[in-house]
Amino acid sequence: MKTRVAKWGSAKKSKAVDEFLSRPAFDAGAEDAAREILADIRGRGDAAVLACAKKFDGVKLSAAGMRVSQDEIDFASKEVDAAFRRAAAEARRRIA
Repeated sequence: MKTRVAKWGSAKKSKAVDEFLSRPAFDAGAEDAAREILADIRGRGDAAVLACAKKFDGVKLSAAGMRVSQDEIDFASKEVDAAFRRAAAEARRRIA
């Protein structure tokens, strides 16, 4: 597969780049799909997460296998920086 390179700048515009930049950031259908998945997870919890893992990743997990021990949490919390912790907290806030 060949990659197309387009030059673009204030002096020379590229129609291809302008079209690329003016497209939606993501497919609107993706937001609807994510909303449905999150609603299912809120309603069914681990069962919904397990179903998604099977559907999207092709893996069969168990609820016990997904559990993270307190030791793992403690270790991981020491390995990540403050910016990551803030981002993770914000993600949790948005999902919960």
